[in-house]
Amino acid sequence: MKILIGCEVFYPYVYGGGEVFAYEVSRQLAKMGHEVHIVCPRESFDRPNSQLPLLSSVDGVTVHRIRGEFTYRRGIQSLPYMLRMYIETSRIIRETGIQIVNAQTFRPCLPLLAAAKKNCVPCTVTIFDIYSRGSMFGLENWFKFYGTFGIFGWMMEQVILRLPFSRVITNSNASKNKIRKFFPSARIHVVKCAVDLQNYPRNYPNKVPGMVLYLGRLAYYKNVEDLVEAVARLKPERNDVTLTIAGTGPLESGLRKMTGSMDYVTFISNPKGSDKIKLLRSAEVFVIPSSEEGFGIVLLESNAAYTPFVCYDIPALKELVQETQGGLLAKCRNVDDLSKQILRIIEHKTLARRLAMSGHNAVEKRFSWAHTAERIERIFQDTLNAS
Repeated sequence: MKILIGCEVFYPYVYGGGEVFAYEVSRQLAKMGHEVHIVCPRESFDRPNSQLPLLSSVDGVTVHRIRGEFTYRRGIQSLPYMLRMYIETSRIIRETGIQIVNAQTFRPCLPLLAAAKKNCVPCTVTIFDIYSRGSMFGLENWFKFYGTFGIFGWMMEQVILRLPFSRVITNSNASKNKIRKFFPSARIHVVKCAVDLQNYPRNYPNKVPGMVLYLGRLAYYKNVEDLVEAVARLKPERNDVTLTIAGTGPLESGLRKMTGSMDYVTFISNPKGSDKIKLLRSAEVFVIPSSEEGFGIVLLESNAAYTPFVCYDIPALKELVQETQGGLLAKCRNVDDLSKQILRIIEHKTLARRLAMSGHNAVEKRFSWAHTAERIERIFQDTLNAS
């Protein structure tokens, strides 16, 4: 197949599970013999002066980068760039003979669907999560993300959820349950994220006693302040407990101020590659206190590193705990329970090792990128057969 995937950013810009998914799936599909193209902006919100080539090959995938970037804080300012992406995507489809298109939420969806329709090519969509939740018809969540300009993101999501995509791909049953309000269940396919275990050492690691790790974006829905408070409550019982916060985001300055007098809290900015894996392997427990997630790929990465985790009992993360048995659940936004579950893992080494081994075995058997790509391949082929 000749496949075109549209992303808001693409490797080497990796900020979360969505970017990992796009990179890993595209290169696996290329390994399987498909001709895979990526269309994406050249710049990113934190790298506005990128000099990446407009046309390049990354692990067998042809990457078409368009000058400019999507504007994140004020969604309406992305409209001229979306028009540019539509024009470029139409050209790529015509010149390369693309057979199927996949748009990844949010901003690429409109231009890719329009370009696909113009060229009579089926268009699928990958939706990692729905953000229109809370009061005011779902606007509450967007306002938390982007302030008053969140109304443009809400409007865009509402439009996207009503577009005639051939198939919808999402990464958890929890997300599917949200999406099925807008699309028939038969057109929604759950395809799990995965981990490349070849990047991880095979031996069980030596742990740093008392080390608690958070790794991810420092955004409001991650509730890292809950973790800071939970660890502070452990200090009277376990003086050796430390907290490492790895990542950046809009709440970083506030968290640094909050922990200014806590000498047991360390900040690390966006560790990558082997540095990230070393952190995950060193921790006694990994914690993700998110109140919203579409999947939670970092929990798989934690288990790949033989590290048990604690997370809040929200639907997507409960689903992952059931599948991996690699961590413990705490009641959502309950700091006392979060602290209790962290302490259970730190104090009970047999439990910690059992969770770590169970999680690692689950990742090894069920969460490979090759298997994920095979599922995507079948969805694309079925879409072509039905078109």
